[in-house]
Formats: sequence, structure tokens, C-alpha cells
Amino acid sequence: MKDNEYTFKRISLQQFAEIKYHSDFPSSLVDWLLEWYVTFNKKQDNVLGYNKDLYLIASYQEGKIVAILPLVCVTRRYFGLFSVRFLEFLGQQWSSFGNDLIIIEKIGKDFFLQLKSWIKQNISYNFLFLKFMPRESIIERNCRFYSHGGAPAINLSNYEDYNQYAKQNHSRNLKQNLRKALNKTKKNNIQIQECVEEINDSNFKEIKRISKSKLIDNKGFVYGDKEKENFYRFVYQKFDSNVVFVKFNGVAVSYRTNIFLNGNKYCVDAAFDRDYRKYNLGIWNVDASIKDSFSRGIKIHSMGPGLDSYKFKFANAFNNYFMCVDWKLSFKSLLLIPYFFYLLRRKNSSVNQELQNFGF
Repeated sequence: MKDNEYTFKRISLQQFAEIKYHSDFPSSLVDWLLEWYVTFNKKQDNVLGYNKDLYLIASYQEGKIVAILPLVCVTRRYFGLFSVRFLEFLGQQWSSFGNDLIIIEKIGKDFFLQLKSWIKQNISYNFLFLKFMPRESIIERNCRFYSHGGAPAINLSNYEDYNQYAKQNHSRNLKQNLRKALNKTKKNNIQIQECVEEINDSNFKEIKRISKSKLIDNKGFVYGDKEKENFYRFVYQKFDSNVVFVKFNGVAVSYRTNIFLNGNKYCVDAAFDRDYRKYNLGIWNVDASIKDSFSRGIKIHSMGPGLDSYKFKFANAFNNYFMCVDWKLSFKSLLLIPYFFYLLRRKNSSVNQELQNFGF
């Protein structure tokens, strides 16, 4: 075998579960990925995809495993005419906190070219569509990246404590909004509590109750979907996790659920009770969660994927997510390539413009 020549094979879920590796992303860990597949394998829609086929591809050099690419092939329907097969990261379809090639040992610069060639020869699909990758991914060397989004974050290691962070980062407008909300509670004889709790059956009912109020604003109620509720319950139990509540007179009115990995904190889900919208509960809860992060010695506080404007009131960093596309030559792919590249370029432009507006 020549230097930097690799062999590839499809492995089973059981084989994958036995491989030890490190990941910077919660959603690239084996427990997350296996539970995701078990939970959503039979879920059929145009977001999660139809007719899922799992492809866990292990890469070897001189008989030693060097990398894993966890993929799933799904069907989506377009224009009522086409059924298109997409080969994607397992789990990128919903609730991803980052995906990438799982590297176990050092690999060469042409690794992904060899892997992509093997994929084209051995898997039936129309488009290879990969999302939620970091800029430093080795895949970027052989596939053009487009901006897909990201997660606003705070590098807490730059500050001695919460007070120093707030002094240097809270804008005049943010301070004023927090002060106005506090004054309103005093005027209405509301006693405020900022509570940090382990997630259990009792407070999960409160999480669901508050989350359901999103329906008033025509936003998604994630726990109204049984599979998604089950998956998040698994995440909260498997990872070190907590929920940060803001309570009025002992009643929870907003929350943020979080998980912890490698000294970092990731917000998974958040909501506020729409009956109390005048109290700026969204930013109030973020601020309470930041205080919790400082008390825990967290290095990076991630506010979760999404370019929501309120997150940028607190952020001093941004974790970019990128996407790329490749294809097999076929009638369907040739017909749809212009359309998909139009979507990629439009998303790329939209994300970059929003980041520029927020000063990133």
C-alpha cells in the first residue's frame, strides 16, 4: 500500500458503539448519534427525510482505524415531481450542535478525495450534502464551503468574573431593558428568583408548560412531538445538564436547558411564558444562565444554534457552521444542481449579511 492510501468499509451500529474517540461537538458523540438514529429512524417527513439508510464509514490505514464518517441517506420530495436521495451527516437533519469527520489518527491532505471516490462507487445517492461543519474541517480542503449559520457564544475565560463581563459587555440599552423589567416586577409586587436545577420529572413539566406558550406566537413547540421530546429527555439524562429558571412568586416563567461538554456549556432549548412577555424574560434568563456559567468555571458559553438578535446582545464570539454539496452525475442531479446552488448562495449571503449587521 502506498503512503497515505486508505481503505474504507461500512460498519454496524454495534461496531461504531465500541470505538473510542474524542469530539468537540455533543452531536458528534457516539451516544448522541446512536440515540438519534434509534429515535428518528422511522420518522418520515421532508425535513428528517424518508427511507433512511445508515452508512457508518470507517477508514483504515495499514489496518488501523483512522477516521469515521457517520452518514445517513434520506429521500426528500421536491415540486411534487422528484424524489431525491441525499447523503448527509447522521443527525444534521434536526438539533445539530456541529458535525464533522471524526478523526482518530492523523490523516493526509488527500484523505477526503479518496473517501469521496469510495462513496461514489459504493453508495447510491444524488447529492452529498453536509452541514454544520467548522471552518477548520479537513473536508473544506476538497469541497467549497458556504455559510450555514452558527451559534453566538461568550468566551468567559477573558473575564475574572460575571461583574467584569457585565461591565465590559452589557450595552446601555441592555442595562436599561434589564432595569425596566426589574422595576416592573417591583411595581407589581413580584418576588424574583433565578434558580438553577437538575432536570427531573417535576421541573420538566414546567419546561413543557412554558415551551407550549410558543404556539401563541406561531413558533414550534418541540415537546409536542413525542420523538423529539424523547430525544431531548435522553440528552438531558445522558449529559451533565441543568435548567436555569426565572421564577415570579415561586412560579417558573422562563427557562434555559443546558448541557456541558469539555468545559463548555451549550444551550439546548429555551422559552418564556407569553403571559409575561412585558418583563423581557428572554434576556433576563440568558443573563441568569451566564451567571451560572461563571459559577461553574465554564470556558465557552454557547447560546445554541440560531441567529436570534437577543443572543448577540451578550455574545463576544461566534461559532460558525458551514455546508457543502457534491453530487453523482445523473439526470436528477444535473436538473437540480442550479436550484441547489441558488439556495446555497442565497443562504450564504443571508448569513454573512446578518453577521455583519451584528458586528461579526
